[in-house]
Amino acid sequence: MSRTKSTIQKRQREKMLSQSKEQLVETILQLQEKVNQYEEKLLQRIEEYEQLSKKHQEQQTDNTPVVVPSKKLSWVGKIVYALATRDCPMQSSEIVDFIEKFDNTAFKNATDKSKYLSSFLGNALKFERICRYKQKGIRGHFYTLPQWCDENGNLKREYKEKEPIV
Repeated sequence: MSRTKSTIQKRQREKMLSQSKEQLVETILQLQEKVNQYEEKLLQRIEEYEQLSKKHQEQQTDNTPVVVPSKKLSWVGKIVYALATRDCPMQSSEIVDFIEKFDNTAFKNATDKSKYLSSFLGNALKFERICRYKQKGIRGHFYTLPQWCDENGNLKREYKEKEPIV
């Protein structure tokens, strides 16, 4: 591989040496123009990256709670806290991620976190602390607070707009 690379470089050198001064100056100018174009593209990409990273940081600060609750909350309390803080319908995997953020020891004995949480979700549903609804085309259920649903169990309009697009 390095052998072919060196022969290609030798041929390029020979070709450049055989050119006249005007041709060499022209190739140098073309190469400088290409370098300038690449630098402009790089600067654009850097600006895009900085904007995206700012947006990401803003979203992260919006999603994390301002006041971290006591780690002694019951599991149903943790679920209700997650829904109330995010203020939008959540799937069980999102609830798991949220609970792990403020209580990293919550799932220390769990092999499958979603399955571990499902029994507590069932209890919360049984005691009507949360509601469950199904969205067409998306696997699994979304969980909401009871005040977000009407008497028929349908999600209210203001929370439908907050509904995540998966």
